[in-house]
Amino acid sequence: MSHDLFNQIKLFLPQYLADPEQKALFKDLESFPDNLGKIYGGELEFFSQGDAIASVPYFDFTAMQLKEKTSALLLSNTCDMAQENIRHIPMNVLYSPIVKLQKIEDLLKGKFPDKTDKVIAMIDSIRKQKMTNIFYLPKGILEDESIVFLDKISNIDRDKLYDLNKKAIFSLSTYGFYILLIKLGIHFCRVQEGDIRK
Repeated sequence: MSHDLFNQIKLFLPQYLADPEQKALFKDLESFPDNLGKIYGGELEFFSQGDAIASVPYFDFTAMQLKEKTSALLLSNTCDMAQENIRHIPMNVLYSPIVKLQKIEDLLKGKFPDKTDKVIAMIDSIRKQKMTNIFYLPKGILEDESIVFLDKISNIDRDKLYDLNKKAIFSLSTYGFYILLIKLGIHFCRVQEGDIRK
């Protein structure tokens, strides 16, 4: 990442972290995307935004099929998932399924059988977190490189989530969490250039 670009991004990064944490986060982000293996952190005692879970139902609207026990990444805000945070209107938790990158690579090879370079470039873009609707998960805690589509979101009743899952497969590190927040911000909140609303 260029120094100028990083200085611009730094304006939007958290200032509330303790100085050593902030310095570590800034150092990691400056090395992006060459250090994506550092996105995983220690397991937390409660579900947090960006945690992976092993068992939730997912309805695939493309295949019009309900899939049980899908692994997924939690996208809701941490405080909205906390059971001790009493809500008078029941809360649902947002999540998106975790898909093996190889499955997407095979799909692209089938779609572009004569364009190997195009497929390689698209997979490289995914690995470098350049695709706005995809969050890349490197191999490490997961057995295979995987991705999360930010445009294939499901939801579940908060209490049901805890009935199905007692702990996370993994939690993100501070570095990984802020990459996820940046990706969510770009995917959902970018402003269309020249789009003047009246």
